[in-house]
Amino acid sequence: MEGMVDLKRQGMRNVTALTHPKCDIDRVMTALASLNGDPRDILRSLATRSDTQQLWHLSASLWLRYRALAPADPLGHIKSATAFRELGHFAAADMVLTHGTAEFPADIEMALGHADVARIRGDNAEALSRFEAFHARFPQHLAGYVCVVGLLREAGRCAEALVRLREGLRLFPNRRELLREGIWISRQIGRSAEAELFAATLRRRFPEDPDGWVLGAMLARESGWFDAAETLLAHALVRFPDSQNTTIQSAWVAHAREDWPEALMRWERAVTRCPGDPVPYTVYGGLLRTLGRVEEARVILIDAHARFPDHAGILHELAQLPSQQSGQAGTAQGAG
Repeated sequence: MEGMVDLKRQGMRNVTALTHPKCDIDRVMTALASLNGDPRDILRSLATRSDTQQLWHLSASLWLRYRALAPADPLGHIKSATAFRELGHFAAADMVLTHGTAEFPADIEMALGHADVARIRGDNAEALSRFEAFHARFPQHLAGYVCVVGLLREAGRCAEALVRLREGLRLFPNRRELLREGIWISRQIGRSAEAELFAATLRRRFPEDPDGWVLGAMLARESGWFDAAETLLAHALVRFPDSQNTTIQSAWVAHAREDWPEALMRWERAVTRCPGDPVPYTVYGGLLRTLGRVEEARVILIDAHARFPDHAGILHELAQLPSQQSGQAGTAQGAG
C-alpha cells in the first residue's frame, strides 16, 4: 500500500508495530506528527491495514482519529462504526452512525449501516423503523425492500411483507434475495403452491444457487411429496456436494419417510459434514435413543453438549436418556 511504502521511506523502522493490538494510539499519533506528508492519508492507510488484519480495537481508535482530522469524509464514521460492531460494541456503533447520518444525510452506506446495526443488536422494531426511513430516502435501493420484507415477515406481518415483496419484484425481478423471501413468506402463510413457484423461479433463474433446490425440497417434503424432494436433492447433491443445507435436508426427507436405517445413515453423515450445526446432533442422538440404541445416543449427545452446552434441544435429549446406573442394572438383571 502506498501509505505503508511512504512510511518506510521516511525512516519508520517497524511499521507492523503501529498495527499491533497493544500499540498505544498516542504513540501512533506522535509518529505521524514527525513524518512529512498528509497525516490523514497515512492514518487512513494504517487504519485500513488494521481492518484487513481484523485488529478491531486499534482500527476503531485509528478511524476515530481519522474522523477528527478529516471531518468532511464520511469514511471515518462508517469505518469506526464497523470496528465497534465487530467488537460487539453496538451502542458505540449506533452513536457514531446516528451522528454520521445527521452530518451526511445523503450517504447511502451510512444510512444502511445505521439501520443494520439495530438489526444486528436484535432490536427488530427499531431496525424496521430505520429501514423504512432508509427506503423512503432511497426508494431505488434493493436493501430497502429486502430488509423491510424480512423484518415484517419475522414480526408476523406477512400480508404487509407480501405487498412490499411484490413492489420490490416489480423493480428488481431478477434478485434472488427477494425470491428467497417469497419462499419464506408464502410458506409462513400456508401458500405452498406459491412458495414452490418462487422456489422454481429461483432454480430456473439462478441454477447455481443451492437455495432453489434445497428450499424446494423442503417444501416438497412438508407437502408429503417425498419422491419430488429426493429428486431435487439428488440434483443438489451433485451440483453442491459441499452444501451443508443439502446434507441436512436429505436427512430430513428420510426421517419424514420413517425410513429409519436410511435416516440414521444420513443423520450420521450430517453430523460429520456439519460439525458446527447442533441440529444433526440433536436429531441423530434422539433417533438413536428412540430406536433403543441408548449408549450410542449417549456418546453422540455428550459430544454435542460439549460443543453446544446451552442448546435446548441437546439438553432435552440428554434428559431423556436413562442414567448409566439404571442401564447397567437392567443389563445385570437380564444376565441373571
